[in-house]
This record gives sequence, structure tokens and C-alpha cells, in this order.
Amino acid sequence: MKNQPPLKRFLVKLFIVSLVLINVPVLCPEAKAPIISDTNTILREWTQENLTDMIYSVSRAEGWAYPELIIGLAQYESIWLTVPRILDTNQKYSTGLYHFQDATFQSYCVKKFHLDDDIMDPVVQTKCAIRMGKLNLIHTSLGWQNSYKKITK
Repeated sequence: MKNQPPLKRFLVKLFIVSLVLINVPVLCPEAKAPIISDTNTILREWTQENLTDMIYSVSRAEGWAYPELIIGLAQYESIWLTVPRILDTNQKYSTGLYHFQDATFQSYCVKKFHLDDDIMDPVVQTKCAIRMGKLNLIHTSLGWQNSYKKITK
């Protein structure tokens, strides 16, 4: 593209920018490598379907008989990761599939259950939510009480 006349270079760049603005994937040889998330998780495309499959799989592996409860939390907390982070009513961020706050994630997921310290990993969050469920903490957790009421109507 460097040997092309300036007008043609400009038009090509304008065309590429237009495609990007309307969400058309563009392969550009001059593009730099994407910036990887600052979490440990290499984020992949999570959908409601593959998150549901993952929840059933982790539920089986953890011996959890109520995957629908965990599915409900995913639906009501982050809307299947379409809203992965919010500023909660207590002015602290809630993050990930089940909107864990950092202190809760550290206390339970990392310290108590010895899971990976990766709050954005849906598998880690699912294991943690299930283990909290086994301790009867889902319905008593202040953060999940509203979701729990919607799920168990």
C-alpha cells in the first residue's frame, strides 16, 4: 500500500475504517497484534449456549445436582456475560459471569476453595458458585438474593 498514490491510500484506509465502524472483520497486514486482556484469562467468545454447556459440565464434575440454579445466576447477574462488569450499589465493581466482587472472590474462590485467581474466568467462577451453593451461601449471599428470588419463583 505504500507504493500507491496518496489518494488511493486514503480511499483504501477510509474503506477499512468504514468496515470497522460497521463491525465487519478486517484483515490488515499493517495491523499490530491485539492487546490481550489484563486478566490471566485469554478471553474467547462465550455465548449463552456454550456457557450453559460449561455449567452442566462443571456441575457434573463438582457433583452438583442443581445446575439450573447456576444457569439462573448467569442469566440474572451478567446476562450471559453481555454485562461482565458493573459498578454495584455499594460503589464496588462486580465482575464476571456471576458478578463477584473482588473481596468475595478472594475470600471464597481463591482462599477458601483454592481456585485460580482469575475473576474473569467463567469456569473458575462457576466452580466457586457451585461450592458456595454446597455451603448454602447462594440464597443467603446479599449479592445474589435478588437473583435467587427470581430463579426460585
